[in-house]
Amino acid sequence: MNDALAVALAFGVSFAACGALAWLARPLGLLDQPGGANAERKLARTPVALVGGLALGPAVLAAYLWLARYGDGPLPSFAGWIAGPRLAWIAMPSVDWRFLALFAAFVVGWIDDATRDGLRVLPKLALQSIPAGIAGVPLALDGHPLAGAAWFVAALWAMNAFNTFDNSDGAAGCLALVAFALPLPALAAACAGLLPWNLAQPGRATNGRKVYLGDAGSHLLGLALLFNPLAAPALLVPSLDLVRVSIVRMREGRKPWHGDLKHLAHRLRERGMSAATTSALLAAIASPAVVGAWESNRRHSATWALAGAAATALVFLLVAARVVSAPGESRRTGG
Repeated sequence: MNDALAVALAFGVSFAACGALAWLARPLGLLDQPGGANAERKLARTPVALVGGLALGPAVLAAYLWLARYGDGPLPSFAGWIAGPRLAWIAMPSVDWRFLALFAAFVVGWIDDATRDGLRVLPKLALQSIPAGIAGVPLALDGHPLAGAAWFVAALWAMNAFNTFDNSDGAAGCLALVAFALPLPALAAACAGLLPWNLAQPGRATNGRKVYLGDAGSHLLGLALLFNPLAAPALLVPSLDLVRVSIVRMREGRKPWHGDLKHLAHRLRERGMSAATTSALLAAIASPAVVGAWESNRRHSATWALAGAAATALVFLLVAARVVSAPGESRRTGG
């Protein structure tokens, strides 16, 4: 019962924080303005508050404090609770380093959000190297150079894959909701609290306000997914999407990091799907990988994780092949 109340509290605080922070977005300099250098790939035609990531912090903290006071059992430290479990069979950064890396990823994303038209590629990559380095360098200094290098690269990939996946209303939030539903329900609920503001059209229900997760939120969640072994398989969908769209761009003679409207979510929207349906479909595609990881942990067998990942990859490829087989893959899809 107390766990359910903590989840409800996380949802409520996240929902309320989104509304309050959306009102403060302009003085905070956290508005995504239409037009500018990235106008051709922006779907919104009015300013949108980039405060979804800011709302996640107080939501999960409120849930943790509730569980610490009224929960049925002892809790790890807040850092350990958020950073996720440490696997015994692989060299992983300590809880403190992972928590610091999450905070650094959030700050890097916030800087990007506060920069008009966002950071350019190289400055952004340089800043992303800070949380990636926090995750990897301590391992290298502790006598695990290969593991340290692997975590550095994986952290960079996770932040960028999830950041680029946040390209359609609800896509990143729904995926994180599904990924954390079992290992960290409070964070899943916090993501759910963002979705009404992210998916709804600005109007009476939202007092004219709309909220994006923002780079602060996408960087934070991307790294949080990587650090949690039961949630990490959800990164398979953003990773496949990033690889697919990068190949498309290079075949057209463009650089793979040049943004456009050719991600799978864009293609689904182009075929007439609503933002909510598109987000639900992408989250459903990731579900076998997430459930497989959970079952593997429960049954102490890697078979379930491999089967789940294979199922997710197969369904993604089938959906992508069907959607992009329609005429228009080689043309521009942005307006």
